[in-house]
Amino acid sequence: MSIADSANAFGAPATVSIGGKTWIVSAPTGPEELLIAYEYRRQIMEEAKTPLQAIAGDLQGLPMGMVKMAIDAAVAAQAAGVGGKAEPTDEAIGGRQFHVDGLRFRFWVLAKKNHPELTLENVRELITPDMVDAVNNQLWLAMRRKVDDEKKA
Repeated sequence: MSIADSANAFGAPATVSIGGKTWIVSAPTGPEELLIAYEYRRQIMEEAKTPLQAIAGDLQGLPMGMVKMAIDAAVAAQAAGVGGKAEPTDEAIGGRQFHVDGLRFRFWVLAKKNHPELTLENVRELITPDMVDAVNNQLWLAMRRKVDDEKKA
């Protein structure tokens, strides 16, 4: 596909069916991809444990000297990290689309241009954890179909 073909396909709508309704979704623009990646990072950081939280359950039954060493190491790690938590890797951020909250956000961003009445709260009710694979597959196929259609034209 040429750069011109790619530009024509970028942002063009396609459809997916979720909850008995057909939704029009658009391929994400550059700023939307950044917004999605930022939200994935935020979600990961929100769920991440600080080093102190991570070791808290493992300290029971250890000799006092080891407990002190573990706490000292956790405090040092927390002081060196972002908010006491490790920065998510690119792989973790990319993989967030396979988590229900990541998928909900992505779908909302891709659908809201064509469905301005759709809220993120609506999407939380619409997409359940057992639907993640099916919805991801539909989104992938919808975006792929649009690119293929542009290639044929």
